[in-house]
Amino acid sequence: MGLFIFCYNPNAPNTSTAPTLSNKYAPLLVLQSLNCIKDCINIRKNVDDGISGTVFSRPGLDALLAEVRAGNVATVIIKDASRLGRDVYEIGNLKKAFEDNNVRLIAADGNLDTANGFDIMSIFRDVFNEWFVADTSKKIRAVAKAKALKGKHHTTQTPYGYMPSSEDKLVWAIDESAAEVVREIFRLFIGGMGTQGIANLLRERDIKIPTMHKALREGKPPRKELRYPDNYWRSGVVNEIIDNLEYTGAAVMQKMSTRSYKDKRAVRKPKDEWIIVEAKSS
Repeated sequence: MGLFIFCYNPNAPNTSTAPTLSNKYAPLLVLQSLNCIKDCINIRKNVDDGISGTVFSRPGLDALLAEVRAGNVATVIIKDASRLGRDVYEIGNLKKAFEDNNVRLIAADGNLDTANGFDIMSIFRDVFNEWFVADTSKKIRAVAKAKALKGKHHTTQTPYGYMPSSEDKLVWAIDESAAEVVREIFRLFIGGMGTQGIANLLRERDIKIPTMHKALREGKPPRKELRYPDNYWRSGVVNEIIDNLEYTGAAVMQKMSTRSYKDKRAVRKPKDEWIIVEAKSS
């Protein structure tokens, strides 16, 4: 997410050496801020790469806060406030932690220096930073929905009996060898055989389980190590196939979502909110 450069309190033990600051992680404004602090000794940097600004449990930030609460930090320098994060409430807590521990905060690109007193504009900048994330999330969801309405899935991971089409990997094509097994499962079930009986029959015929079939089709090992023989069908897998609307030929999408742009935990949506694109009649 961002770069935090912090200067140790001169009274704290000097246990580190100044880091080499590359152009990628040390914008000119940050370097200028460092140069203007004459008593900034024992400089360290913390970096959180590839982690969303809505996440506030990050290795670099956690390490920084531990040093702050230990009373070891005099100054924290960031490019702008969004490098700390993009959540108004959490940013307020961070700034309070800095204030309570007498830590000077400088946002080089936001003209913020707490040594100059309270800056009311920083509050508006924090609000804008969170709005940016919320707006981006809304646009991403809109794009995903538009694709779904066109019959495009959000993943190339297909159910057994399908595979990504050669024209568009987000549109699924029929995998004929596996599709015949799916048809047989439905014939047996309609004929009165239970799911456990179907699973037993598939084992006897040495039909490879979906995970192994996909690996053989793609010419590479299974993504996860198999816990059972590669023909060990379970009744639960047969049940999933029977219950899957995709086997009617329809494309079923948007079954899962996240709680919000702040909470990435997956939730299953009500069935009436799914997007179901019926198969085109030939």
